[in-house]
Amino acid sequence: MLRIVSLLALMLCASTASAQTVLRVAHWLSPTAMPIPVFEKWLQSLERASNGSLKVQIFPTGQLGKPNDHYDIARDGIADLSWSVPGFNAGRFPVFGVLELPMIASNAPEAIHVFDEWYRSRHAGKEMADVHYCMAITTPVSSLHFTKKEVVLPADVRGMRLRPQNAISGRYFSSLGATIVTGAAAEVKQAVDRGLVDGVAFPWRTLFNFNLQNDLKFHLDLPLASGPSAWVINPRAYKALPPDARAAIDSHCTSDWARRIVKEWDDWDAVGRKDLQAAGHKITAPNGKQQALWRESTVAAYDSWVADADKAGVNGRAELAEFQKRLRERKAGF
Repeated sequence: MLRIVSLLALMLCASTASAQTVLRVAHWLSPTAMPIPVFEKWLQSLERASNGSLKVQIFPTGQLGKPNDHYDIARDGIADLSWSVPGFNAGRFPVFGVLELPMIASNAPEAIHVFDEWYRSRHAGKEMADVHYCMAITTPVSSLHFTKKEVVLPADVRGMRLRPQNAISGRYFSSLGATIVTGAAAEVKQAVDRGLVDGVAFPWRTLFNFNLQNDLKFHLDLPLASGPSAWVINPRAYKALPPDARAAIDSHCTSDWARRIVKEWDDWDAVGRKDLQAAGHKITAPNGKQQALWRESTVAAYDSWVADADKAGVNGRAELAEFQKRLRERKAGF
């Protein structure tokens, strides 16, 4: 009898293993870089919620493609679930880029909840029609960090060489008279050491990630950039999933999960600001009149986004107003 039970147990285990779907997950950062540890907790929760029907296999550090390829990696089925940064593909996802606008949001966790609800319900089905949209994520709001001098007003960046966070922030800084220096985040340290960059747009603690905390000692505490991204799924892989697995994914591709992930990232980032202040760095918070000048300097960036959205068949002015109204209601705007 014991032998029979043992054989039955083995058969059941084999049946369970054969029913398990391996979910190939792609991203382009090292496993220890934020926010990857937070993403891994999310994926572990996804596995548990699937009742054993899903097993996650992670391909980190760009093993399946370059950072700007990760949307297409999911679309083409190279991965089943992929972390994509639409801003790496300038002009391809114009509506998604609204969260990249300067001075649009100040509270990243609430802003991503608002953005994900707005984009999911109104735009993802058209702009990302060739994937199954999971959810949006964003970096903590980025400030500007400089090597040589304090910056207080928009005019102060004229003639500087700045590394932006994405194409929209690059166009904005260029409109202020800055020279834009492009390159991967991992290349910024070398550029700073060689005197090729005067300032960068990064979240606070990212400076420590790239060993820049001793090079960039002047900081403008103003939300001039953000880095929204999206988890996207291969649509054929999603449709082929068994019910338990699909339900688990649906329960983990939500605005609430987006806020939860970004909140943990944002709390982690806040430590960096405190550490820089404790190290004696100069952190400048513009007053009301100075902020008004910065706000005025962003008008062209907003008009450009509206024009790009219009070209994509969206009423840009109306959608921008709707998004900003939602941000204000949740006290997430700036």
